[in-house]
Amino acid sequence: MKYIRNFYMFALAGMLLMTSCTKEELLPLPGWEDGVTANGTLATGFNSFKLGDMDASEVRLDISWNNYGKNVVINKIEPYIAFTETYFDKVKESDVSVTHLSTFGLNDPSLNVANPENRKVYTIKITPAVVYNLFKAATRKYNGAAAVNVFDNPERADRKVAKTRFIKSDNFTVRWKLYAQDGRVFDSWSASIQNGELVGANTRATWTVK
Repeated sequence: MKYIRNFYMFALAGMLLMTSCTKEELLPLPGWEDGVTANGTLATGFNSFKLGDMDASEVRLDISWNNYGKNVVINKIEPYIAFTETYFDKVKESDVSVTHLSTFGLNDPSLNVANPENRKVYTIKITPAVVYNLFKAATRKYNGAAAVNVFDNPERADRKVAKTRFIKSDNFTVRWKLYAQDGRVFDSWSASIQNGELVGANTRATWTVK
């Protein structure tokens, strides 16, 4: 009986060993292991919209991407702009902030960077006209009333004027997506990168009206 028991134990061990020795090419590999990041900063002197003269305003985003594993090639950078308005709500009797149309942001294809080189810095110029064209259809029910166009709000007549279309209570955020040649899209990163803990990498840049 002892011989038979030992035989079965060795047979079981052999089966487990054969199962564990599956060919490596048959095992699924993780598809998001590459260290692809981006770094975007606003250029000094071009980091806000100018109150009262939007035509002379321009925000410049200096952006680059970096692949630590060197296993991925990025063939497009897409910037996405989010527009947040803050106003006093008479019904709630408090300030309310609302991000119009998309919390992540909207993309203007004219701002895309095609075939960017690894670690090379590219400058994306964002004008108030670009932002306005992205959000000109946005509406809001202010103070519980019927929805009106954001830029045709009777309580903010200054928005109707092109040179003062955006005001000091407005905030803007630009995020980005990285498109790889192999079809992957990198548009979210770890908390450490979002919090700016990794030098030379971030996920967004913000600006206001001054």
